[in-house]
Amino acid sequence: MVAARTLKGLLFVGLLPALAESVGVQQPPMPGGELRILDAQDRPIGACPLTHTRVDADIVGFVGRVTVAQTFHNPLDRKIEAVYIFPLPHKAAVDNMVMTVGDRRIVAQIKPRDEAREIYETARAAGHVAGLLDQERPNIFTQSVTNIEPGVTVVIEISYVETLEYEDGVFEWVFPMVVGPRYIPGQPVSSIPLVPAGVGWAPDTPRSPAYQGGARGGCLPYQGGAGGVPDASRITPPVVKPGFRAGHDVSLTVNLEAGMPLYDVQSRLHHVEISVDGPTRAVVTLKSEAEIPNKDFILHYRLATDEIEDAFLVHTDERGTFFTLILQPPQRVIPEQVVAREIIFVLDTSGSMSGFPIEKAKKVMAMAITAMRPGDTFNLITFAGRTAILWDRPRPATPTNVTEAQTFLSSRRGGGGTEMMKAINAALRPSGDSERLRIVCFMTDGYVG
Repeated sequence: MVAARTLKGLLFVGLLPALAESVGVQQPPMPGGELRILDAQDRPIGACPLTHTRVDADIVGFVGRVTVAQTFHNPLDRKIEAVYIFPLPHKAAVDNMVMTVGDRRIVAQIKPRDEAREIYETARAAGHVAGLLDQERPNIFTQSVTNIEPGVTVVIEISYVETLEYEDGVFEWVFPMVVGPRYIPGQPVSSIPLVPAGVGWAPDTPRSPAYQGGARGGCLPYQGGAGGVPDASRITPPVVKPGFRAGHDVSLTVNLEAGMPLYDVQSRLHHVEISVDGPTRAVVTLKSEAEIPNKDFILHYRLATDEIEDAFLVHTDERGTFFTLILQPPQRVIPEQVVAREIIFVLDTSGSMSGFPIEKAKKVMAMAITAMRPGDTFNLITFAGRTAILWDRPRPATPTNVTEAQTFLSSRRGGGGTEMMKAINAALRPSGDSERLRIVCFMTDGYVG
């Protein structure tokens, strides 16, 4: 079996003797959720149903390990090839794939994309069972399986790792279940096969040679027929029509180990059962194992409280022992928790800053000085042909000192050369104040840091 990503692929090839036969039986298309059966000319003529999808996710800290098992069945009385398009998270790093055909278990190998396809085509021609996993987009994959024996059940397991999204104190884990329709610009040109044709509802729309924008296989802007999607047929799986359902079910289990107390574990789009195993652990499952995969599964949970939390997670395997230290900020930071700062403002006043640039820079810096907190200290340095330092050491952000700094800042004008090393050395020179967080704010034409 080969699995092929954009540049690399996973390949599994099982050497089962016998020659491949052409499939000539016409069957009505099924409304999505299946492997599409291909004839000898790679045209879809029927369906090899995807009967079930099982998702097992282990989330430890903010890292998830997910295994997706998809079960297919060949309903015909001869060997077939089939193709299935499905989504995965856009940040998923697929690192393992296993295909089970009958009592045979075949482990994937990672190969460059072109080499993986060549191996797959060779195995197909020789009549061997083979699988190919292609990454069409960061979140769209195509699974191809060839020479499936009559009546045989095929189970394909894909494993990947990912980091969870985190925003406003809440972690989010998503398992996509739908590849939605998308806009396909351009006009089909059947005589220019840029990439292997897929089984989707949209024809490939190659861009003209004169159009140079965008990446290979990307969805490019439509510009008078020049833009197009050369692999549109590979990213547009059949869409379930109104009144129908996808031809398979999905079961999903999430084992969650946060390392610190869990709060507000919920899935707003699906009915779930949550089993709590202590303050830091939970198991989340879909209530019905026959859930229809017609919307993405989204799990939210919160770790943040009013205090800073920490977790120390340890993992041991044949490579050794590893640990992860997690520091969780509070939900809301109150002023008493904020560490006082020592801020050194450095402004370029050379000739290149003359006029509009220095006036805008002064305005931004004046706002930053005004926004300092009472416990902060600060100093102001400017440089051109020479360096000017407001005070011999940072001073507290009192109203008097802020007013003096603003007066000094407003008097600066652009002119002269650019000799910055003395200013940089002065800004980085330690003041001896270990109680404050030291920050240097450097502003010059084209750069703010």
